[in-house]
Amino acid sequence: MRQAASLTNWDSRNPEDVDVSWEALAVKDEDKSEMLASHYASVYTPASSTLAHLLDTDTALNWAPFTIGEMALELRRLKVHQSPGPGGVHPLILKQLADELAAPLCNLFHLSFTQGRLPR
Repeated sequence: MRQAASLTNWDSRNPEDVDVSWEALAVKDEDKSEMLASHYASVYTPASSTLAHLLDTDTALNWAPFTIGEMALELRRLKVHQSPGPGGVHPLILKQLADELAAPLCNLFHLSFTQGRLPR
C-alpha cells in the first residue's frame, strides 16, 4: 500500500520534476484545434520505409493451394466480436455466408498468389 501511495504522490513531492510547459487554456475552437495540431505534429512520426526493406521481391513465396472447404472452414472460425477489416465487411457476415463466399474468395486468393498481386 505504501508503494502505491508513493507512486500517486510523486509529483506533489517533486513539483520541479513535472513538465508543465504544455499547459495552456484554449477557449476558442480555433485555439483548441491549433493546440491539438501542434501536439500531434510533435508526436507524429512519418511512415518509415521499414516495410519496404522487409519485403524481398526476389524470394518466392512458398504456399500450397487450399481448397474451398478449407476456406469455408476458416470463414466459420472467424471471431464475430472483432471489428471489420480494411474492406469494411463485418466478420459476422463473412461467417454466416461462409459457404457462399468460400469459392469466390478461394479463387481470388489463388489468383492473387499466382500473379503476385493484391486486388484493389
